[in-house]
Amino acid sequence: MTWDATNGLIASSCTEELVVAMAKSGCIAVNIGMESGNPEILRQVKKPGTIKNFVKAAEIFRKYEEIHTSILLIVGFPNETMAMVRDTLSVAQEMDCDWYRISQLQPLPNTPIYDAMVAQGLIQDVGSKSCGLWGALSVNRPKSSKGCEMAELGFREAFSAIPLDAVPTREQVTDIWFYMNYHLNFHRLFTEKRPVKIRQQLQNLKVLSEVISPENGFALYFLGVLEHQLNGVVPPSIVERLRRRLETSPYWADRFRGIRAKSW
Repeated sequence: MTWDATNGLIASSCTEELVVAMAKSGCIAVNIGMESGNPEILRQVKKPGTIKNFVKAAEIFRKYEEIHTSILLIVGFPNETMAMVRDTLSVAQEMDCDWYRISQLQPLPNTPIYDAMVAQGLIQDVGSKSCGLWGALSVNRPKSSKGCEMAELGFREAFSAIPLDAVPTREQVTDIWFYMNYHLNFHRLFTEKRPVKIRQQLQNLKVLSEVISPENGFALYFLGVLEHQLNGVVPPSIVERLRRRLETSPYWADRFRGIRAKSW
């Protein structure tokens, strides 16, 4: 029997003793809600965790390859500066977990953060009828065309025009989200050599590309990358689905032109 804790864990509770017991009892996946790697943002959103807690939990989970560990991250908090965003990226890279569920902040009515943003004039009070959610997997929606240019750049280069003390605009947050999603989740798969992790990521990308977001070009492409790494061949069905996606989606065709292709 296997089980998962994908509904979320509190990082400070993830002791070595507990994680050992989780692994021995059949745990195969966990989610940890970090949200931000900046201490000030964590205090603002009343997050019961510290950077030290998150990094320590990740260090423990990395010892148990059979557990697929994902981290929830959010960008675009009220008054979140570029320096704060860089803190989140730096902590995420230090944690070196298997997957990062990155989303742009979408405040919900009747929540403290929504009320605070209305009071500060950052958003209008439109009520629950106009509220919608979109997150880390709705990669086809952003309209920005800069993502393809940033995919091969370092974070400092990609966002050098934004002062560290400046709060990024919504469009800039979309670019930041694209960069983080590509580099923290996808680009690193080129160098993944551990068979157990390749199999985990294959299952992850199959669900992403077949159920959650069938239009996601990255999910299809890296599904092929991992199939080739594990089995030495890319199923023709993946090649055909990706070909159709690039032919019918200007957005994805644009993204792939800006990313240095690596052969299957």
